[in-house]
Amino acid sequence: MSPRTAVPTNALIVACSIPVVLCLIIYVGSDQVLTQFTSFAVIGIYVAFQSVVLAALRQRIKGWKPAGPFSLGRAGFVVNVLALAYGIFAMVLLAVPGASGEFFSDYIVLIGLFVVMGSGLIYLLVARPDRKSLAPEGDAIEVATLLRAHPDH
Repeated sequence: MSPRTAVPTNALIVACSIPVVLCLIIYVGSDQVLTQFTSFAVIGIYVAFQSVVLAALRQRIKGWKPAGPFSLGRAGFVVNVLALAYGIFAMVLLAVPGASGEFFSDYIVLIGLFVVMGSGLIYLLVARPDRKSLAPEGDAIEVATLLRAHPDH
């Protein structure tokens, strides 16, 4: 995590770099190949960011009210729902199979997504990195309350 931005920098670099490298290596003049790999990269980024949007919506439903210098107030819930709907719609558009008649070519984005998600799930279940983490969890409501109590932070 970047201490300045609190963003998983290395994960973002890897998630964006691998598709670029694959495009440079595999691209042989076919626009279709470039479109497929770009779609795969973009859908992966959407999945990552929509998981955060979904988690925020889940916490809002459980009673979390974001604290900090910027707030959308009651509109925040609606914006959160619209953001999730937009992200899901975009992912569906990216995942729609092609119409070339070649199974692998038409479904490469979905195949790649399931391979990456499946290998991530296997890693999660086998290595259990969640049990080794020291990161706090389940504290969104308490942290927001503390932030509201001390607005100068």
